[in-house]
Amino acid sequence: MSINSDNQEMEHTIDHPDLKQELEDYSQGKENKVLHESQAIMKILPANNTPLQHGNIMEFKMLKELNGYWSDCMFPYKMKGQYVEWGVDEQTAGFLTGIVGMLRPQVLLETGTNRGRSTRAILDGLVENPTGHLWTVDMQDYGLFVSGALEENQHDLVTQVLGKLPGAFIAEPLKDLVDIDFAFIDAGHKGEQLRQDIEFVDAHRADECWVIVHDTKSEWWDEIPKFMREYTKYPVISMRSMNGTDMIWMK
Repeated sequence: MSINSDNQEMEHTIDHPDLKQELEDYSQGKENKVLHESQAIMKILPANNTPLQHGNIMEFKMLKELNGYWSDCMFPYKMKGQYVEWGVDEQTAGFLTGIVGMLRPQVLLETGTNRGRSTRAILDGLVENPTGHLWTVDMQDYGLFVSGALEENQHDLVTQVLGKLPGAFIAEPLKDLVDIDFAFIDAGHKGEQLRQDIEFVDAHRADECWVIVHDTKSEWWDEIPKFMREYTKYPVISMRSMNGTDMIWMK
């Protein structure tokens, strides 16, 4: 499929009946030769030398490599995307999916929805436990339900809350949230903001609650590592990841 610079769908060239028939005729008798299903290596690269800065709209080209040669599969169209750094790494996402699937929590809270990478990871672990539900809060909506971040069967498993913390904690629907048994904290990155998030979970938790805190070894968000080093109320397990991940066992 070709895409123009406005991300509008263009004609599926391979679906043109004459071309499709021609390709099928040509592949007859040629074992393992399906020309319109190339096994070539695909690579997505920036279309120009625009510096990578958070929030930039980037233009990309898709290159196909075959026998050491490259062709631009997007020409003359371009694929656009927004460069975003504020999302969990894929290893942390896999960890979230695994631990949610294992613990089978019922009431889950996420602070810091952003584009929904961690939201999706949590819901990937929750789909096998359809009695559980996630509340995710952020002060901005990046199109969680329309961007493709979530699968259709995950929409009913999550409630998106728009609001700035800590104010959103004392408004509906979070003010009446009780029995939280799993939380992922990745919103404000000042020590005081983290303290408020953790204290809300502690005040609204079940008898036992697992709290995952992101960016606990970050050199950029230095107040988060400092807070967690000094935190002593409950046991903490500190794990290595791209920016560090700590797990608090509230019991």
